[in-house]
Amino acid sequence: RIGVCMPRICDERGMAEWRQRLRELGPLGNLTIGVSSLGGLQTARDLRYRDLLADYSLNVTNSVAADELSTMGASRVTASVELTFAQLAEFAAAARMPVEVVAQGPVCGMLLEHCVLATAWGENPQGVCSMRCRRAAYAMEDTGGQRHPLEFDRRCRNHLFTPTDVCVLPNLGRLVALGISGLRLECQLDKPETVAVLTRVYRQALTR
Repeated sequence: RIGVCMPRICDERGMAEWRQRLRELGPLGNLTIGVSSLGGLQTARDLRYRDLLADYSLNVTNSVAADELSTMGASRVTASVELTFAQLAEFAAAARMPVEVVAQGPVCGMLLEHCVLATAWGENPQGVCSMRCRRAAYAMEDTGGQRHPLEFDRRCRNHLFTPTDVCVLPNLGRLVALGISGLRLECQLDKPETVAVLTRVYRQALTR
């Protein structure tokens, strides 16, 4: 089964592009559509998509929020990455719809509308762009010495990721016992061979 997720943030232009993309994807049939905003959810529903996943950008932390999203057309929900294990257990027990969790990978902790690189090099963001973001990998270091990977999208937004990956593998048994519907591997920054290894390791662990 194939799923398509909308961008984490959409302005008016982005929503118009998302609507057009959904129209183009329609002929592919039974797709899962991941939505990161209420507007994106309504758009997908208007275009008659049925398997709608409320993405973790919606920051769903409890069954009341999940119920509300269900009435708006969502069929599944991703739990907020900020939940503690105890909070997740309470959420999973009370939820009346499938709940998935982010099990592995980096999480975008901050999205910046201005360009960090332009500021660092003293460039005018409204001027001619030197495209430094296309020439190297960058990270921001915090006061504790942790390096946060920095990624850039085509709208020049800066995506600041957590310094270390989420990894629930040591506690997989406890997590599965909660009755969650799925484990999500965030592998968009990994090489294909790394994705293959991660998927195999989690599949083997689930089988055991």
